[in-house]
Amino acid sequence: MKYVQSGLTIGQQLLKGFSLESKRTMTSIGVKYLTQQEAIDVDQELFNDYKFSVDQLMELAGLACAQAFTSRYPKGKVLVISGPGNNGGDGLVCARHLKLFGYDSVVLYPKPSNSELMKRLVVQYGRMGISTLEQLPPNLSEFVGIVDAIFGFSFRPPIRAPFDTIISTLCGTTVPVFSVDIPSGWDVESGPPAEGSALRPDALMSLTAPKLCAKYFEGKAHFLGGRFVPQELAEKYALKLPAYEGDTFFPDEEDLEPYVRRKRSEEERKQRTTFVDKEEHERHRKGVNSRERRRMHDLNDALDELRRVLPYSQNSSARKMTKINTLLLASNWIRHIQNENAELRREVAELRASKPVKDRLKSAATPPSNTSAPSPPQTTPPLPTVSLPLPFAPLLLRAPHPPPQMIPPLLPPSTCVKAVCGGVCFCVSCVHLAQVAQRSLLQPSPQNNN
Repeated sequence: MKYVQSGLTIGQQLLKGFSLESKRTMTSIGVKYLTQQEAIDVDQELFNDYKFSVDQLMELAGLACAQAFTSRYPKGKVLVISGPGNNGGDGLVCARHLKLFGYDSVVLYPKPSNSELMKRLVVQYGRMGISTLEQLPPNLSEFVGIVDAIFGFSFRPPIRAPFDTIISTLCGTTVPVFSVDIPSGWDVESGPPAEGSALRPDALMSLTAPKLCAKYFEGKAHFLGGRFVPQELAEKYALKLPAYEGDTFFPDEEDLEPYVRRKRSEEERKQRTTFVDKEEHERHRKGVNSRERRRMHDLNDALDELRRVLPYSQNSSARKMTKINTLLLASNWIRHIQNENAELRREVAELRASKPVKDRLKSAATPPSNTSAPSPPQTTPPLPTVSLPLPFAPLLLRAPHPPPQMIPPLLPPSTCVKAVCGGVCFCVSCVHLAQVAQRSLLQPSPQNNN
């Protein structure tokens, strides 16, 4: 009954890897090792209090194991040995996911369970083309790795047939063994048996939290699958689980060991290079290039749309501006519009502050009085006003305007070298000169005031 479940989506479940060669172990970071009873209690609370289902946790446990396996071993033929219990169910799920990850999974299931859940798992991996063996193959060297999912933390010796022969064979093989939660044949607390041969796996995948027997593990990689234990439950049992960061399945060992660099052997370096063959590398390169091309097309479309709305020559004979010039022109044009809006707001504020609104309306609706000559009779009705609800004030539909004045074009005295096709230039210098010239003409002269 060892499971891993994610409070997020399956794609967001994480693993934590610890290399014993770098002396960065779960003990060194303070992770608690569970006794058999503590492991049982944690599982029971997950089932009863937090309402996790068995198949849900088993599915995520197998997925975590498969992801950890792919991080260490190259693609090839994989033998998954499953027992009749829930640990065996984790192995069946792991075999299915390894098939999806590109491995050639083969299942050895010598003692099938009669539970409906296990029967469904058998149908699922069988429909994916995964074959089932009745006995251990004589030549194990054809496999790149063996997944040991026979016994879990509920195991109690002695080892009975047919698993005694299977475990004995695994003890003498040179093929790397990947054990799920508990190396098969080990006691959950005291570790490997004191008498006889004991299984020494190359890698160990602890689920939920490491068990006490993991202290006797001497392999090369110890993984922790999790990110599922609620904070309240972790504090209750003082699990001190490591913090999971990001949203990937498995962080790189360099991220886990920022200050302790692991010196890999030459054989391990060669093994890492075989993880990605030439065909997969070419497929990855084409995918990256395709994404970059789509991004460049989107960028070009956005810049073309920006060129269509910018105020510069749109003649077909005009040379298209470069991307940088387009962005500079757009920036200057936006700055010009902002300056014009600020100037307009300032002039409106000065106009409103010079005379109350009611006085302006009254003076606009009443003709000026002349004592020397009587004014002719009014032939047109006064300008109507529109009453608007607050906060708007009554406004005239038409208001008298001063005589029109000539407004200079927005060009400086000499055409700027940055102007496009001899047209309008919106660089900072040209815009400033045009605004100064415009304000000088709009300001009333002292003679007119007198």
